[in-house]
Amino acid sequence: MVYVKEGEVCKNTVPINLPAELYAKLEELAADSDSSPTDQLATLIEDAKARRAWIRALEEMSRQIKRDDNQETEPDQEEFIRQLRKARREVFEAEYAHLYR
Repeated sequence: MVYVKEGEVCKNTVPINLPAELYAKLEELAADSDSSPTDQLATLIEDAKARRAWIRALEEMSRQIKRDDNQETEPDQEEFIRQLRKARREVFEAEYAHLYR
């Protein structure tokens, strides 16, 4: 953890402007966890990244399940042809077979 005290100059820092209410909430979080507001920002960012990664993984898993379900419910081409021929035979038997007997 890197604490930067007021008035200290630290390399690789960028000043940011936050609304006073937001900064007060950030300080409150920091005080509750005995850390600095900077550490709290870093923790919140890491949590957001982890949450985003989890959501993306969940969405990908959902897409994969849908793809798998579609593959199982949609007959392949050979099965489709087999069913079509069976239906054609049944229609022929029901409608026209008596003409050829």
